Amino acid sequence: MSERNGRRKPQDKLKPKFYAPGNEPELTEAARLLVEGLIETNGGRLPTQEQLMAAARPKSSPLHRYFDWDDSISGPLN
Repeated sequence: MSERNGRRKPQDKLKPKFYAPGNEPELTEAARLLVEGLIETNGGRLPTQEQLMAAARPKSSPLHRYFDWDDSISGPLN
């Protein structure tokens, strides 16, 4: 963990779930389309961590299940 003044850097806040090699879930069509929409909105560039987190935060988001939302494991998200 990168720390500065006892605070996590923003890039440390986004923690994808860990899956054993070969057990990673495939990205669903809905999640793929959401990421493609973020890329298009971002001028063809990959979305920032903040954009991904904002898109994945709602439990109804197709990206939500790909991240660990337990602060005791991944640290505070905001």
